[in-house]
Amino acid sequence: MATGEYTNWTNIGTAADDFTVKRVESSPYPLEKGTTGTISLVGTLNRPLTGGTLSTAIKYGLVTVSKEQTQLDAREAGEHSLVAKTTIPADGAPGTYAITITATNEQATEICAVQIQIKI
Repeated sequence: MATGEYTNWTNIGTAADDFTVKRVESSPYPLEKGTTGTISLVGTLNRPLTGGTLSTAIKYGLVTVSKEQTQLDAREAGEHSLVAKTTIPADGAPGTYAITITATNEQATEICAVQIQIKI
């Protein structure tokens, strides 16, 4: 499986977020229908994290076609990858999909949020 970097992602979080995303990668790259892949948010955690959740939502237009959550383990401040597993349904229509990934800390406060547009 090839790994690659998305250049068409948007930071939809706030300046107060504790995780600063520097790049977004996936394996396989690009993501394909019917295949489980991973999306990695690579960046800097500005303060220690004692746990949290990484939520992924895939939309086709206004319709949510998939939602998944991954628990985040405790980690110290510094460089990290937050990794989400995701699947684009095999029966999905061709077109543009929006993948939104939001990470929250143990108090459910957002630490980062990004959106990726992919064409299938």
